[in-house]
Amino acid sequence: MSESVSYNTSAIVGGAENSVRAALRRRGLKMENTRAWAMARERAEQLQTMVNQELDQQCAMNAHKSSDLEMELTRMEAMLKGFASVNAFQEYARLLHGNEMDRIIQGLDNLKREASMKLAASLKETIIRLQNDLENIAASTQKGLCDVEKIVLQDQAAKALNNLGYQVERNNEAMKATMGQTCIWMETNRWGEMSMDYSGFSGMTCLNESKRVEEQFRKQGLIIQQTSKDFHGKPEGGALAGKLESIFPIFRHFAWEDIPQSKSQKLTIKGGN
Repeated sequence: MSESVSYNTSAIVGGAENSVRAALRRRGLKMENTRAWAMARERAEQLQTMVNQELDQQCAMNAHKSSDLEMELTRMEAMLKGFASVNAFQEYARLLHGNEMDRIIQGLDNLKREASMKLAASLKETIIRLQNDLENIAASTQKGLCDVEKIVLQDQAAKALNNLGYQVERNNEAMKATMGQTCIWMETNRWGEMSMDYSGFSGMTCLNESKRVEEQFRKQGLIIQQTSKDFHGKPEGGALAGKLESIFPIFRHFAWEDIPQSKSQKLTIKGGN
């Protein structure tokens, strides 16, 4: 019987942590504090939590301020402080968008000084523009960090499967690991989630193999949590195998020496006229 399994990767530690650090260094960022690297969904939740906390604190300290402009300035300050409190966001954003971050910070300082000197409507438009700019930087930073994570996830997963004796092929977010007549199909997404499909396994052997794979992932530094499992019972694999099969041409799995030929058979190359 074969199965499909989905996982959420909650952290990258150990050897995989070193791979994160190396991947960041290749992009020009030296970040030493990468232990227990928070993955994309967790990082987004941390950012939202910190912004909400900062906003609550700012509102409590400025309860006497009630104008729309003052509330938008308070929100902008909370966004900046919340952003800075998530280490990976702050450091990678500095690498990717350092000048833009300086412009936003300086713009906020100018607005606070000029709040009593200009029309509120004009200032409000400016502060909302800065808020949008910061949100765009956050989205770009998250994408950059996710790109790093995807590379590390695929590298460590490939190493784990190689260690188990599989021959691994990769195609962007997809991976196919082959050993004999069995295959493991794998796809990763930008949130650090992995979907895997087992094909070619008989009986309940896929259960034992999935446990072996999970343990090997952990040894490679991928802390995973199973989110779903489906015993589809199809030797050819389930929906994921069917989806990925076409991007891994079967032709490449055959070697010329595996093709039986008669002793008298020769390769003839015909030329032109």
